Amino acid sequence: MATPDLSRFGAVLKAVSDSDTAGREQIEYIDIDLLDGDPRNFYALPNIAELAENILLVGLQQPLRVRAAENGRFVVTTGHRRRQALLKLVEQGYDQFRQVPCIREPEGESSAMTELRLICGNKDNRVRNGAELAREAERMESILLQLKKEGYEFQGKTRKLVAELLQVSSQLARRCTIHNRREEIRTACLCCLP
Repeated sequence: MATPDLSRFGAVLKAVSDSDTAGREQIEYIDIDLLDGDPRNFYALPNIAELAENILLVGLQQPLRVRAAENGRFVVTTGHRRRQALLKLVEQGYDQFRQVPCIREPEGESSAMTELRLICGNKDNRVRNGAELAREAERMESILLQLKKEGYEFQGKTRKLVAELLQVSSQLARRCTIHNRREEIRTACLCCLP
């Protein structure tokens, strides 16, 4: 599939990539016990033991991205697998991994934008299974509609934008969204059975 033309998504993609508009991003070290996973993260977290071994051998190669939460805690935006691997290492007694290098996301962003960051941070860094791709398509469509309500402007049909951002065909994005909605209806109907 050809690389999509994403130039018309400049406002969103710029917002996703330029997380610090006031200056350079800074790495800060945060105790691993203060880092929580994002409950909206629907991606599988495979091969944690292998990743932990790799980190133990060569160190953490990329900081986690986090956003501030309540009570001095932080929610991981990207780096859920790395967080799990670091937790495993700390549990094994490797305290040098307790202080985690993190980049803090800007405060005050909408929930839709933070979820867009989560999906964009994951989609290029893993092989997605069919269920994850379907969930991405469904969530991305909902996120783009929410961002439109918040004042972001997009041209063209939402489903086509979803397909281009996820780098899949628009027909596949449509099928994923339809399949996901059918599953939700089926599950809801099964829950109502006596």
